[in-house]
Amino acid sequence: MDAPGPHRPVSALTSPWPVIAVLLGMVLVLSLFARGSGTLWIDARTTGFVQDLDGSVFSAIAAVGNAIGYFRIALPLWALATIGAALARRRRALAFLIILLALRGAATILKGVFDSPRPTAEVAELVGTHEGLGFPSGHSVTASVAVGGVAFLALQTVSSRRARFTAVFVWTICVMLTGFARIWVGAHWLTDTIGGTLVGGAIVLISANLSARVDTASRPRRSGGE
Repeated sequence: MDAPGPHRPVSALTSPWPVIAVLLGMVLVLSLFARGSGTLWIDARTTGFVQDLDGSVFSAIAAVGNAIGYFRIALPLWALATIGAALARRRRALAFLIILLALRGAATILKGVFDSPRPTAEVAELVGTHEGLGFPSGHSVTASVAVGGVAFLALQTVSSRRARFTAVFVWTICVMLTGFARIWVGAHWLTDTIGGTLVGGAIVLISANLSARVDTASRPRRSGGE
């Protein structure tokens, strides 16, 4: 028997729907705690701890974390990746990227649904002006989606166990940097950033599953005699 190669079938890059349901359930539970004008103990303590970390090093870390979560940075990268997938005729990658952007756009309505306020100057030090509602953090959603999307595209080429571990590790570091940044500037609570990370993760997994179905449906069927 031939030894298995280093690549996994593209269709294997999917996740069980119950896992996705658990992620979305966690978002819903977090939203119930985040709603209302009161401040959770864990949010207040985390904000106090993070904002006490003063200095140029932490300022630089916050700048990197914020950059990872900027939609205006992620969108051009998405466009380049989409054009590349189209030119290379990578059907699943193209479907994945289109679904990914659509779901990220749809996620913007969640803030209005959950109606959770941002930190105020009475309870946090605000660096800059942060408008709108808090839960889930849009920067955290974007960071989770962007880094998760890059990981998915990379794993379409090489999906060894080491590659998967590396992808998860890089994703974890990036979303933690963005979460730290949003708390450090006083834009969000800890629960906002966790909620955004979970939403982004669910978007990536849903996009992976749906793109697999699109890819399978678009492939020509073989006749029984072949």
